[in-house]
Amino acid sequence: DKVPDIVVKSRLDNNLIVEVETADSLSDRRSEAREQLRDFSKSSYRRVLVMPPSQEDHDAVKEFVQTEFEELDGELYAATPEGVTDYL
Repeated sequence: DKVPDIVVKSRLDNNLIVEVETADSLSDRRSEAREQLRDFSKSSYRRVLVMPPSQEDHDAVKEFVQTEFEELDGELYAATPEGVTDYL
């Protein structure tokens, strides 16, 4: 079974399923990352793809989200570790 890196259950219904990826992991395990994120699509949860704050990681996540969007079944948000709280 696939397990998210972090699950946040909020009292305000701003629940998150967080998956952490880097440029390298998206390059080396792209299909696995896509499958995990697709499987983590749950009602009342926002999926957040977290990346390190480097430009290389930002560019890789942006490209991943743009090219894989249709396969991901719903919204996917991207954030740095500091930005995750913006989704709560």
